[in-house]
Amino acid sequence: PIKAYLLAHASARKAIENSCVDSEALSFTVLDIEDSARKCKLKTLPTDTHCEPLFLNLLATDPPRAQFANDDQRHGYHLWLLRSVVRRVASLVLLSCLLLAGKQLFDALRIENEVAVLASETGLTRQRYADIVKTFPPIPTTNENLRRVINRYLDLERNSASPAYLYREISRALDRAEWVDLEAIDWQAGKPQSPSAPGGVNVVSSALQPVDQETAIVRGTLRLDGDSNPRQVLAVFNRLVAALRAKPQLEVEVLQQPFDVESGKSLKGGDAALEGKEPRSFKVQIRRTIGS
Repeated sequence: PIKAYLLAHASARKAIENSCVDSEALSFTVLDIEDSARKCKLKTLPTDTHCEPLFLNLLATDPPRAQFANDDQRHGYHLWLLRSVVRRVASLVLLSCLLLAGKQLFDALRIENEVAVLASETGLTRQRYADIVKTFPPIPTTNENLRRVINRYLDLERNSASPAYLYREISRALDRAEWVDLEAIDWQAGKPQSPSAPGGVNVVSSALQPVDQETAIVRGTLRLDGDSNPRQVLAVFNRLVAALRAKPQLEVEVLQQPFDVESGKSLKGGDAALEGKEPRSFKVQIRRTIGS
């Protein structure tokens, strides 16, 4: 026979047992609804035979694996889940905004207090400075003129240049070129002044010009053996110029070569026998942009 389980309240159990009689096809088992509620850990025990709260509790605590309701029937449930997620996210965002606003308010108050303290200290410092200035002996000029003199000195100090860099590079180049005697180095800071036109007047500006270039004119001679020919002399000179031009910061210009090798003139080997013992003078101009 088929077993049928009936949930009944204690007050209606006898009536149900009398009404439900076992037969060959059907067998009845009556369960007390209060005992079943206790086993399912239902907090509020049912007061009658209506067992919907018990079934809903079982559905929530132990849902079935198979879902018998379609999407249309669960549409309201899906909306409830979506609203729940949106509310939680909104609550989290609101809490974050409140925390950020509180932090910014705290920072603003702290900065305001620091500004007030600094303003107070500045006022006290100015007052002390004024009191100290009153104790100084009088000077034959105003504070504004003294400030201008100091600023002028700082400008001169800032725009001053030193020939140490060019001297060092020239020394390294001379180490690579033998038989070179250095006679003079004319060093100048700033752009070289261009000659004025005939009848013109040189205008000298009183404003301090920034020193951005330095120029050195190197004068020297080449002293080789008596058996040296002009080609050997030029090779030594070219080695010196190449050593200077190896530095990309330097602009090297040959102002005077040891021999006159202009186009249209031939360099004869017999000249070495006549002038081989005489030192050959040369002049090289080196220019550099300060800071490069």
